[in-house]
Amino acid sequence: MTHEMELVKEHESGAKEFRCPVCGRCLLVDWRDGEKPITVIEPGNENAIHSAGLGGLSVCDVSVMDKAMYDFWDDAISKLKGEL
Repeated sequence: MTHEMELVKEHESGAKEFRCPVCGRCLLVDWRDGEKPITVIEPGNENAIHSAGLGGLSVCDVSVMDKAMYDFWDDAISKLKGEL
């Protein structure tokens, strides 16, 4: 079962708070923070699949990636930005 999270608050910092109305899972999402853009405030049902969206941008199936993978994607995104 997929739970659809809802945007409940936009903080002055620019971070956005999403909450699941079904199980109470709550995430703080700050795309400006490259180290840890998503902070779990309340775990809710960790076995449920959660999704959220905001103007064409979706957050689905959040997972942790190791530093090597993060560095790979960070380099790849930087190269793409340089080509635009």
